[in-house]
Amino acid sequence: LGLGDVYKRQQQQGASLYTSSSEAFTRMTLREAFDYRGEVLETGLPRNDALLDEAARNEAARRARAALGLSENVRLALYAPTWRDDRIRAHQIDFARLKAALSARFGGAWRAGFRSHHVTMYYEKGDNTHGALDLTDYPDMQELLLAADVLVTDYSSCMWDMSLIFRPVFLYCTDLNTYRADRDFFTDIRTWPFPVSETNDELEQTILRFDEDAYREAVRRHHRELGSCETGHAARDAAARIYFECTG
Repeated sequence: LGLGDVYKRQQQQGASLYTSSSEAFTRMTLREAFDYRGEVLETGLPRNDALLDEAARNEAARRARAALGLSENVRLALYAPTWRDDRIRAHQIDFARLKAALSARFGGAWRAGFRSHHVTMYYEKGDNTHGALDLTDYPDMQELLLAADVLVTDYSSCMWDMSLIFRPVFLYCTDLNTYRADRDFFTDIRTWPFPVSETNDELEQTILRFDEDAYREAVRRHHRELGSCETGHAARDAAARIYFECTG
């Protein structure tokens, strides 16, 4: 669930237990933003278990790439923007320039894929995605992340998921000032480990200048600062707790 969905459900139905991905999420989001005072299970998010298990990760990547019809020598750039009130469209990103920049920096042939946010998929479905694969209907976002070699997003939480496997994440934020004024962030976006671009020109140059070693170290540092509690067995722990609550 997105944060808005979580908050809305909590207000309507209450919650007795949350899972958390990090100490920072527990403190800033659950405690301070939601004013939740109940128990938090800090073992990570069940959805991320597949990202942390190498065997499961490899199998999921093979399954997704086969379903998408991607050959072994083709790399995938996944573009997955989050929800907007003003309905920002996929064609604001120049997929041709994106693929050319990625090929110049990382080598190889590239395909681009676009995945719409679940809230906006109904009116974005069928839009002209300028040669990108339409991945909106693919049922498992984590499998798409594993199939992708690079993620381009804006403010979506999928960036944090992708960071767990240390693959490049580029933030493409054409409405950064408006988004910051309307919603703002818990922390300054410029302190995150993911390079930020506001135009196609900036995105192209950011990709061409990408330093993989510096990026990996920045991600590691950010995980430490967040107090990441991803364990790879969050689903097991959550299921055990549900079983205990149901059976005593």
